[in-house]
Amino acid sequence: MFNGNSLEKIRKFSVRKFAYTLHEEVHDLVWKSLCHSDRTTISVSPMIWVPNQLVGAPAGTDVTIDCHTEAHPRAIIYWVYNSVMVLPSKKYLIDYTENSYRAHMKLTIKNIQHSDFGNYRCISKNSLGETEGSIRVAWIHIDRQMILTIHRHVISRIPRYSITYDNANTWLLHVSQAQQDDRGYYMCQVNTNPMISQVGYLQVVVPPNILDIESTPSSVAVRENQSINMTCRADGFPTPKIIWRREDGQSITVERKKKVMVYDGEQLQLIKVSRNEMGAYLCIATNGVPPSVSKRIILDVECKFHLLSRQPKKELLEHLDKVPTYVQTLQFTVKDPTVGKAATFVKVDHVIQETKNLMNVINKVVTTCFECANKHGLCLPQQVPFAHSSSVSFK
Repeated sequence: MFNGNSLEKIRKFSVRKFAYTLHEEVHDLVWKSLCHSDRTTISVSPMIWVPNQLVGAPAGTDVTIDCHTEAHPRAIIYWVYNSVMVLPSKKYLIDYTENSYRAHMKLTIKNIQHSDFGNYRCISKNSLGETEGSIRVAWIHIDRQMILTIHRHVISRIPRYSITYDNANTWLLHVSQAQQDDRGYYMCQVNTNPMISQVGYLQVVVPPNILDIESTPSSVAVRENQSINMTCRADGFPTPKIIWRREDGQSITVERKKKVMVYDGEQLQLIKVSRNEMGAYLCIATNGVPPSVSKRIILDVECKFHLLSRQPKKELLEHLDKVPTYVQTLQFTVKDPTVGKAATFVKVDHVIQETKNLMNVINKVVTTCFECANKHGLCLPQQVPFAHSSSVSFK
């Protein structure tokens, strides 16, 4: 209100509103007239606001924070960190701009380190009083160097974060559908003087998953007396532990002579593989987070066969004595529960009942049977005998 030569009952908010409604040139003239006239003096205590910049940044980078103030008479503005005034130096750059009753001050912290994190206060002071930045509550993801919330407002662009307040000085940060990227330290920071904070760690666990593309295929073959490496890799958190077992419960031979029931490690190396080591191997990944997973790998051993005993020839000879003199085809079947059965047919033009010729036929049958099994990648353990007589038939 204007009363004669004076303005009465003017509040600083009215002055600010009045000034903002004027054109910039008129605004400057009015303030110049009001503030420098011999007849009129308006005094406004400092008003200050600091943009919501609870800034997090990687170590080694530069960070700039801002402070805005309005006051008349002109206010003294300065920064305080850990109760000590911040002065321009190689570490701190201070930029100050002033326009009439308003001022803007920026503080740039060079090469920020962990010791530089804390509460920076912007203080504005004139003859009418003193004020500083307001107190806020913020959640900060330290590993991401990202501010998530300020007071009751979520400022992160990740929609899975939310904040609740129970009106009893307790703020709760909620993370929905947690992902591995959410793992890390979170800090609840209260910008008091001095700053107080509380840090918690969010652990995100992931069940194991076997990486087929980086593991040995489900079926592999190796020549007898050669070596083979079987690999099984898995991801998850914590890092999964890999163990190997044989499906049939037999021991695993490692380091040539050492036999173990369970082998630990991503790679299982079998040296100079024998036919007794063929079969199914189970790779099992576990990390304490259910469920555990496994991969079944079939190991086939390819080997050459040889006649261990003349007993099968004797059995064949006994059966040949019971068949007609002229035999067109012989069928010989080898059965084994490990590999199934391998069969071969040998066509014979004629058979003379002389022992010498019969033995030649039997040798041919036995040899061809082994060649057939070998062709299909089958290998019989050395201690498994040939088929019983019931597995031999003639046509």
